[in-house]
Amino acid sequence: MSTTGDTPTFSFGESQARYYEETLVEGIFKPWSEAMFSTSRPVVGDAVLDIATGTGVVAHRVAEIVGETVRGCFHSSSFSIEFAIPRVTRA
Repeated sequence: MSTTGDTPTFSFGESQARYYEETLVEGIFKPWSEAMFSTSRPVVGDAVLDIATGTGVVAHRVAEIVGETVRGCFHSSSFSIEFAIPRVTRA
C-alpha cells in the first residue's frame, strides 16, 4: 500500500493478479458463474452486461453460451486488462 497525499492507495501487482487468476477465479468465480447460469439460463442472443468484470471470467463463460452480445464493465487496472483482453479475444 502507498499513499497519495493523505489518501492511502492500493494497486495490484503481478503476484496479486496471478493469485486472483489462479486461486479466486478457479476456486470461486468459475463455480459461482456455473451456478448463476443454471439459475438464469442464458441463451443465444441474450444481451449480457457483466458489471465489475475483473479479468473477464464470467463474461467469457457467458459469451460461450450467448454469443457476441456480452459487454464487460471494469475499471482499468493493469491486472484486469492483462487477463481480460485475451479472454475477450478467445470468446
